[in-house]
Amino acid sequence: MIQKTYFLLAVTFLFSIQVFSQKKITLQSQTNAGNDAFVWKLYGSSERFQNVQNRNFGDRKYLKVVYWTWDGNPGEVQTFIKFNLPEIENINIISAKLSLFGATDGNEKHSQLSGENDFVISRVIQDWNENEITWENKPSISNQNNIIVQGSDSANYDFIDIDVTKIVADMYSDSENSFGFNISLKTAQYYRMLVFASFDFENISKRPKLEIVYDSNKIRAENKQKNNKKSENYSKDNFTLIIYDNEGNEIDRIENINIKNKNETKSGIYNFNLIKDKNVKASGKAIVY
Repeated sequence: MIQKTYFLLAVTFLFSIQVFSQKKITLQSQTNAGNDAFVWKLYGSSERFQNVQNRNFGDRKYLKVVYWTWDGNPGEVQTFIKFNLPEIENINIISAKLSLFGATDGNEKHSQLSGENDFVISRVIQDWNENEITWENKPSISNQNNIIVQGSDSANYDFIDIDVTKIVADMYSDSENSFGFNISLKTAQYYRMLVFASFDFENISKRPKLEIVYDSNKIRAENKQKNNKKSENYSKDNFTLIIYDNEGNEIDRIENINIKNKNETKSGIYNFNLIKDKNVKASGKAIVY
C-alpha cells in the first residue's frame, strides 16, 4: 500500500501540503448585503390590481410567497433574494445557513388556511435587478439541489439556519450562472402564505441572513506536472514547502526539504513546526498524501 501511494504521489511531485483555515462570512446587516424582491401574477382580470405581473416590488419591506385570491381572482407570489457573495479563490464550502425572519404586513402573515405552506428554495440561474424584476421577466431557476422547508402558520415564525450548503456550493462552482435564491410554495393551492422581512426592513436583525463557513484549501505542489509526466525527472528526496496566509496568498517558501522517513509517512493530518537554529519559527497543520 505504501509503495502504491508513493508511486501515485510521484506523478504529482510525491508530496503535497495543504494549508487550511476555516472562516465564516455573515451577510445581513451590511448596506450592500444583498437585494430582494417579490413578483406577483394574477390569473384573472382585476380593476383594483391591474397589471401586477408587470409591476416591480423591489422596494417593499416584506417578502411574500403566496397562493391566494384577490377580488376573487387567483394569483401567485414568489420571492427572489440575491446575496452579494464575496469572490474567494478555490473556496470550499463547509456549510451555508439561510435565515428568513417572519413578519406581518397588515393582515398578511404566515398562513395555512387550506393546508401546509411548505416552501421550495432553488438557485436562480439568470441575472436580475431588484428594481426591474417582474413576474413577466422573472429569471429562470435550477432544480438541482433545491430544498423543501417545512412551513408554519405561527405569526412571525422565523426560519433559522436553513441548510443551503449544496446550493451555495453550486453558486461558487457555477458563478456565471448563479444569481441568488428563488422561494416558492411547494403546493400550488390557495390559501397559503409566507411573509418575511426584506433587506428594506427597519430592524436590521430581521433581514435575510446568510452565514457561510468555508476554507480556501489548495493542494500545494511545487511545479505541478500532468499525470502522464514521468516522476523520475524529479528528485524523490527533496521537496519544497510553500507557506500561504489565510487568503491563499504565498508568503514564503522553503526549498530542498529532505523527508528522512518518507517510506514510513502515512497520509493524514499532521502538526508541523518550522525550525531554525533550534527555535520554532512557525507552526500549524498540514495534510500529507
